[in-house]
Amino acid sequence: MRKTKMSIFGVMVFTCMIFVVGLNASKLKAQQVDATWTTIDTSKCSESSLNNVINKLIGEGQRKFYILNGVYNLNGSIELNQPNVIIQGQSKECTKIVQSNPLKNSIEINSDGIQVSNLNVNNQSGGVAVSCRNSNNVNVQGCVIYGAQNDQAVVFSKDGGNDIQDVENSNLNMCNILEGNEIHSYFSDGGVLFSKQNHGTIDSNFIVGSRISFRLCRNSTVSYNKIKNSATNGIRYTVPAYSNNILGNIIRNTRSSGILVTREKPWVTPTDYRASGSKIDGNTITGSRYFGIEINNLKGAEVEGNVINNIDFNGIYILYSDSIQVVQNQIGNSNYLLVDGKTQNWDERYNSGIILDYMVSNSTLDKNTITNSMDNCPYGIRIQPDASNCKNTITNNIINGFFKNGISMRSDAPFSNIMGDGNVVNIITMPSSSNANTK
Repeated sequence: MRKTKMSIFGVMVFTCMIFVVGLNASKLKAQQVDATWTTIDTSKCSESSLNNVINKLIGEGQRKFYILNGVYNLNGSIELNQPNVIIQGQSKECTKIVQSNPLKNSIEINSDGIQVSNLNVNNQSGGVAVSCRNSNNVNVQGCVIYGAQNDQAVVFSKDGGNDIQDVENSNLNMCNILEGNEIHSYFSDGGVLFSKQNHGTIDSNFIVGSRISFRLCRNSTVSYNKIKNSATNGIRYTVPAYSNNILGNIIRNTRSSGILVTREKPWVTPTDYRASGSKIDGNTITGSRYFGIEINNLKGAEVEGNVINNIDFNGIYILYSDSIQVVQNQIGNSNYLLVDGKTQNWDERYNSGIILDYMVSNSTLDKNTITNSMDNCPYGIRIQPDASNCKNTITNNIINGFFKNGISMRSDAPFSNIMGDGNVVNIITMPSSSNANTK
């Protein structure tokens, strides 16, 4: 029985990869519209809302729709409940779809192989602009999307079941893509929800006013998105989760941590749980009012090449984690609350470029550059003096500028943290401070 299940899963993954390769070939241009497409203009919607027109045509067997520029009203949902439906607008600026029913989502996807592109979707009256549930091989690309204040703008989610068991057992949707969209949302709980996905992608989107909720996924990537002015995080990544990547995103002016990794359900997942295989690389985070990158409950993760500036408290904060590789990050001006004021609660006495707080072991801090040019930051690097923080190594880091302490850690038993070679500490400090503290 186990072998049969594995074979079916292998076929699903192989089919998914073929589909993604096929999509990659068409990402740079819209599909060619020919006689097999149904063209819709505003005259066809003069007596009926666009959702009724498209839903009727889908019921009659039509699968490909090209919508010309114009303003189209909805009084319900466009229901994409048959496989391989394609909806393509003439242009994302001028093919405008406006939802008038606050109780309805604009586009409801409940089938596989759906493609939606080049639309301007206004769902500010309420509901979700684009909702994709229990579907695979779906691509939403090149749209402008306006979400409501009280709901997500875009949702990809697998419903039902036990969420924690589903991610552990890979009972997830496959190969869904959200790419190249401009998304406006002021829903604090996540303008974009990407939940219970396997081999999924969120790439090259511009998101204003809210965060990406990257929830309970496997083998998925959030990359090269631009996120600004979120009332919470830029990206909230929840575990259990396995082998996911957060790469090359630009995150500006978030009220909470730019990137947060945390347990989805702390009352279910214990503090000693560790998610494996994560990469948080090459992101740029500026102006977060809490931490730059906040990591909880990871093992063997790579945190490399991130650029983090003007963070109110800690540049990189790590808790409940093992064997984390924190390498070649550039962190400037932690403790920035002294410049722009305090908006969040945290004990700023321990503000640091990098801090290992509690239950962090066997991790490496190597070749990071930590600078402070504004005011005195308490620490460049700090490992909190708790016995649960043990066997961590600090090597080849550069700490330069206004700090009270360069590096603070305990190397004696039972801590056994290691101050390795190559650290360069060059700080402008208060008279009572010390450059390095290893006791």
